[in-house]
Amino acid sequence: MTPEEIKEILNQSGYLFEQQVASIIEGLGFHVTTNKAYLDEEEDKSREIDVYGYKVFFEIPGDVSSIGIVYINCECKKSSTPYVFINRKKGIQDQHYVPDGINLIYNKYYKRIGDNSLTEIEAFTYLNLQQKHFYTREPYKAVQICKIIQNGKKIEAQHSGVIEGFIYPLTKSMKVWKNQAHSNNTKQRFCKLFLNIAVVDSQLYTINVDDENPMPIESNYVPFIRGIQSKNIKGTYLFTFVKFDYLKNFIKNEIEGFCSEVSQKYINDPSLINDQYLY
Repeated sequence: MTPEEIKEILNQSGYLFEQQVASIIEGLGFHVTTNKAYLDEEEDKSREIDVYGYKVFFEIPGDVSSIGIVYINCECKKSSTPYVFINRKKGIQDQHYVPDGINLIYNKYYKRIGDNSLTEIEAFTYLNLQQKHFYTREPYKAVQICKIIQNGKKIEAQHSGVIEGFIYPLTKSMKVWKNQAHSNNTKQRFCKLFLNIAVVDSQLYTINVDDENPMPIESNYVPFIRGIQSKNIKGTYLFTFVKFDYLKNFIKNEIEGFCSEVSQKYINDPSLINDQYLY
């Protein structure tokens, strides 16, 4: 077997693809680990996530310093299979959604509404971050996902393998990373942003079913919310599918762009760091 043949086999397997993804993330200043091990609690087995990275995006000194850290949790798939997401317009309830990976210095603030009464306000809403985040600012939501595959002589739309290949590994590993990142350090306050990303080397499409004549539209990335009910994981989680050739732009424009918006809120108004109570 020639070196060229070995390289082609490695390319097709996806092993080199994972490292290429890691290099892009690392090139943007993240501390990166590939094939990071975690314990799958439901099956009591050691498993691996393809790429894990983190980066400090702000540090504000003070008597109690404040630090912002963003974490990227990534599964990779090299495939020519297109992915299609079924979109529909968001409802009223969706307008109040806060992405599960957002952990601000305070997740809630309290505002006085009378002499003896307080009202609770989501920090994500109070800081107007819903207009800045790549999922919450959009009017549509992806509600289903499928792959377009060749099955013998037929071309079919299937969803099998997507949940097992992306959603479960990302959700299970992210739970571990969040627990590890928890800190009781009283000398520092933390803002921690966690993102689950599926990087694919194939086309992504969305189709908006509310349109008069729905047609697939090619996309560079697609956020997708999935509810999960399992033995150890319960909740609604955000995953973002990103085309490999757009990954660098996605991180710079959407992830780092959002991080910049968050840091500026705290830099411009230090009272948001020091007190949960708004007067």
